[in-house]
Amino acid sequence: MEDISLEAFLHRRSSFTNVLIDVGTGDGRFVYHHAGAHPDVLAIGIDAVREQMREVSAKASRKSARGGLRNCMFIEAAVESLPVELTGIADQLTVNYPWGSLLAAFLLPNTAILQGIVRLAKPGATLNVLLNYSVFEDKSYMERLNLPHFDETDLTARVRPLLREIGIEITSNSVYCGQPPQWTSWGKRLVAGSSRKTMAIQASVRLRGCELVLNSSDP
Repeated sequence: MEDISLEAFLHRRSSFTNVLIDVGTGDGRFVYHHAGAHPDVLAIGIDAVREQMREVSAKASRKSARGGLRNCMFIEAAVESLPVELTGIADQLTVNYPWGSLLAAFLLPNTAILQGIVRLAKPGATLNVLLNYSVFEDKSYMERLNLPHFDETDLTARVRPLLREIGIEITSNSVYCGQPPQWTSWGKRLVAGSSRKTMAIQASVRLRGCELVLNSSDP
């Protein structure tokens, strides 16, 4: 991952019409492919494990003739402590096949973590989430993960109202078998040659606060 000053980051951000942030990006290939397909979008991948992103980050940092993409960036950060420098910049947020605390955040839900994600968004930003739905059908496995029962009914009756309180309005959700609607390495491994199910959640972000204004004098 390249080191970049706040001033340089803001200058780069100003060169693009939209910003996508992928939270829990894993190996970062989704972000890299999205950046390549959408040159007007600054695509940012965030993950707590630096090593996972190292290969794709190095590729994105090369000269364009060797596969480099100026509109592709990676940041090492835990979902519990997302960088304040990213407050209010995202037009699109994606969370693809989360695990651990990020998965639990959507199922419980953990509003503290989700509010951190909401903080990244501009008012009206989209949030697209893909969940490994097959895991939810394995009761013993969910118990080992210390996670509650979760299905479409729980999403509607229990989770949706709590998400609405923190500014996440679910606009649609569906469960299906087969290839995920967007390419990710982890998602491809999960569903390849199997009948595993995916829950796709589309939402919009409605912020009650105002966007944080950043400048080069910020700490």
